[in-house]
Amino acid sequence: MAKSVSRSREKRPSTEPRSAAPVEAFDRARPWLLAGAALLCVARPLIPSIHVELQGNDAPFVMLWLILFSLSLALLWRQGEAWLRAEFIDLALLVTVALYAASGLVACWNGAAPRPAINMTWTWIGYGAAFFVVRQLLRTPAEARALAAVMIALAATSCGYALHEYFISQPATVAEYERDPEAALRDAGMWFPPGSRERYLFEQRLHSIEPTATFALTNSLAGFLTPWLLVLAGAIVTLPARLGSRKRILSTFAATGAALLLVLLLTKSRSAVVGLSAGAALLALSPSIRRHLFTRRAAAIVGLLLVVIVVAVATGGVDIEVLAEAPKSLAYRFEYWRASWSLIAAQPVWGVGPGEFKDAYSTVKLPTASEEISDPHNFVLEIWSTAGTLVAAAFVGFLLSVFWRTWPSLRGSEDPAPATAPSAAARAADRSARMIAWGGLAGFLLAFLVPFFAGPVIDVPLSLVATVGGLAISGTMLWLLWPWVADGVLPPLVPLAALVGMTVNLLAAGGIGHPGVAGSLWLLAALATTLRDLDEPATTTSMPRLQRLGPTPLALATCLALFLSVAAAATLYHPLVMSQLAIAAAQAEPNRAEEFLDEAIAADPFGYDAPRRMAQLRFEQWRRQPSELSRKSFAAAADLWLERRPGSSEAWSQVGAWQMTIFEQTADPQAARAALEACRRAVELYPHQGVRRARLALAASAAGDRTTAQAEASEAFRLDAIMPHAEQKLDETLRARLKELVPNASDDGQRSSSADKM
Repeated sequence: MAKSVSRSREKRPSTEPRSAAPVEAFDRARPWLLAGAALLCVARPLIPSIHVELQGNDAPFVMLWLILFSLSLALLWRQGEAWLRAEFIDLALLVTVALYAASGLVACWNGAAPRPAINMTWTWIGYGAAFFVVRQLLRTPAEARALAAVMIALAATSCGYALHEYFISQPATVAEYERDPEAALRDAGMWFPPGSRERYLFEQRLHSIEPTATFALTNSLAGFLTPWLLVLAGAIVTLPARLGSRKRILSTFAATGAALLLVLLLTKSRSAVVGLSAGAALLALSPSIRRHLFTRRAAAIVGLLLVVIVVAVATGGVDIEVLAEAPKSLAYRFEYWRASWSLIAAQPVWGVGPGEFKDAYSTVKLPTASEEISDPHNFVLEIWSTAGTLVAAAFVGFLLSVFWRTWPSLRGSEDPAPATAPSAAARAADRSARMIAWGGLAGFLLAFLVPFFAGPVIDVPLSLVATVGGLAISGTMLWLLWPWVADGVLPPLVPLAALVGMTVNLLAAGGIGHPGVAGSLWLLAALATTLRDLDEPATTTSMPRLQRLGPTPLALATCLALFLSVAAAATLYHPLVMSQLAIAAAQAEPNRAEEFLDEAIAADPFGYDAPRRMAQLRFEQWRRQPSELSRKSFAAAADLWLERRPGSSEAWSQVGAWQMTIFEQTADPQAARAALEACRRAVELYPHQGVRRARLALAASAAGDRTTAQAEASEAFRLDAIMPHAEQKLDETLRARLKELVPNASDDGQRSSSADKM
C-alpha cells in the first residue's frame, strides 16, 4: 500500500507554471469566468421558450456560452500549458455534439428546412460548451456547492413565481375574463365566436390551474424543479453534525424543499413524481444516507412531506383526476412513441433532422392521435428520431459514462466532514464561491436586459417586478445557505441522483431540446463528475483524471472555439436578430411593411418567418386590389415560404387555402390547379387528418377532378368518424360542403362530434 501511495504521488501533475504572470492572470480570471457561468445557468430558465428550433430564442445564450468557452481556452493558452479534465466522459460529449452537428448538416443537404436545423445544432453546441466550462473551471468542492446553492435559490424563486401565479394572478385573469369575455378577447387581440371550438379550447387553457412560472409549459417547470429538489434532499440528509449554523441551514432547506414539493404537486406532473421517486431511491442506496433513514431528521422530513401533500390536496393541486387520467396520458404517450419509431425506422442513420420533428411527425401521426406534438415526450426517442442512431447511442453512452464515473461514491460509508482549518487555498475557494453567488444574482439582471441586445428574438423577457422579486428571494436564500456553501458537503452521489431523477422524468415528459430545462442536465453531469474527481484523492490512491495540454493543442482548441463563436454569430445570432428587428419594424409601420419584410428576408437567408409574413401581406394586397400583377407577386412570396419550409403540411395547407380563395373570387383555373397542388402536398405530409383531406377534396372539385374530389371527401369522412377528439373533427361548414361532393356519405362523424361536445 505504501508503494502504491508513493507511485500515486509521483504521478501527481506538476502545477508549476512556465511563467508566473500568465498563471496569475488566469487565476485572477477564473472566479470571473465562474461568475459568468453561474450568470448563464440562472438567466436561461428565466426566459420562456417552447419552440427553440423555430424562434431561435436560445441564440444570445449560445453566443455567451461560446464567448465564455473561447475566453477560458485563450487564457489557458496564454498560460503556456494546462492540466485539464479529459477522460471518456469528455470524449463521449465531444462525439455526441460533433455527430449532432453532422446530422444538422445532413438535414440541410437533404432538403430539410435549414433554420430549425441550424438553431438546434447551435443549441447543442452551446450545451457542450457549458459542460466544458463548468467541468474545467470548478476546482474546489466549495465552488461546486456555491453553484448548486445558486440553482437551489433559482428553484426557490421559480416556486415564488409559481405560487403567485397559482393563488393570485391566474384567478384574477379568469375573473376578469368571466366578467366580460368579449372585451377580454379584444384586449388580447383575439376573437372567437361564442360556442365555437376555438373559444372552447381557449377557455380550457385559460381555466387550467397548473402553474408555469417562467416556463412555457407546466411540465417544463416540473422538469426543472425535480432535480434540484433531489439535490436539496441529499443535502439535508448529508448535512454534517459539526457544521455551524446547522439549525438555520436545516430550516432553510426544509422550507425550500416544502415549497418545491408543493409546486411540483401543483403542476400535476406524474412523470416528475416518478423521476423524483427514482432519484430518491438511488440516494437511499448509499450507506451514509441509509444510516439517516430512521433518525429524527428523517421522521421530520416525512412529517413535512405529509403536510405538503395535505396542503396540495386542499388547494386542488392533487386530486383523484391526477391518478384517474394517468392511463389516458400513458396511452397518448404510446401513440407518440409508436409514431416516432416510424420516423426512426424510415431514417435510422441521421434522423429527420434537428428541429424537424414537428413537421416530420405529421407524416406518421396516427389517425386517432390527439395533437400535433413538437417532440415525442421521450428524450431518447427525440434525439434518435431527429439526429439518428449514432447521436442517440453517443448521448446514452455519455450518460452511462457519467453514472459509471460517479457510482463508486455509493460505496462511501463515512460521512465527509467539513473543513475546519482555514488555509490560503480555502480562502481562495471562498472568494471564487462568492463570485459564483454574485454571478447567479446577476443572472436575473441578464434575463431582464437581454431584449436590449437580442431584440425580438426574446419574446417574453423577465419583467422588472419579477426581476426585483427574484433578486430578493435568491439573495436571501444564498445568505441563509452560505454556511453550507463555505463549510458543508455535497457528495457526488447527490447530483448523480438528481441527474437520474431528471432523466427518468424526461423519458415520459421530453424537453431535451428546451435549454431552460435541459441546461440542468448538463450542469448536474458536470457537478457529479467533477465532485467525484475532487473527492478521489481523499478516498483512494488514484488522482483526478487530468491531462496535460501544451501550447500547440491549446492554440488549436482556442482557434476552434473562436471559429465556433464567429460561425454562430454569422449563422445564428446576427441573422435572427436583424431579421426579427425588421419584422418588428414592419409591424410598427404597416405602410412600410413590405420594405421591412424584404430586409428581414435578406437578413436571414434561411428563415421562413419573414417569407410567411410577406406571403400573408401580399395575399391581403391582392384581396384589396385584385390584379394579375398582385397575384403573381403573392405567388412568388408563397413559393419562397414553401421553399424555406418544404416539409410543413401547415404551410402547404395555408397556401392551398389562399389559392382557393383566389379561385372562388376569380374562377381562374390556374388558381384552382395551384390550390390542388398545394393541398395534395399538404395531405402527403399529413395523411391522417380529416381537415387536410377535406380541403384537398374541395380543391380537386374546383380543378375539375371529380374522381379525386369524391375519393378524398370519403376519406375525410372516414377519418372524422374514427377521430375521438372533438378539436380534431370537421366543422359544420366544411362537412356541409363535402356532403355536396358525396351525398351518401355516412354522418357517423357528426354524431360522434355531437357526443363529444355533450
